[in-house]
Amino acid sequence: MSIEEQRKCMHDLANSLSVLEGLVLVTTRSLKKDNPQLVNEIEKLTKSLDYSKKAIDSLQKLRELIKNNQ
Repeated sequence: MSIEEQRKCMHDLANSLSVLEGLVLVTTRSLKKDNPQLVNEIEKLTKSLDYSKKAIDSLQKLRELIKNNQ
C-alpha cells in the first residue's frame, strides 16, 4: 500500500470516527436530559466516546509517524 493510500485510509477512518463520536455525544446528552433513568445505557455511551477518542488519537499518532518516516 502506498503512502498516499495509507493517508487516505487513515483520513477516512478518522472522519468516520469523528462522525460516530459526534452522534454518540449528541445521543448521550439527549439521554442525560430526557431519560436520566437510563444510567447503564448512558454509561456505555460515555465509554464508547472514550474509546473513539483513543482511536482518533492513535490515528493521529500513526499519521505523524508516517509523515516523519518519509
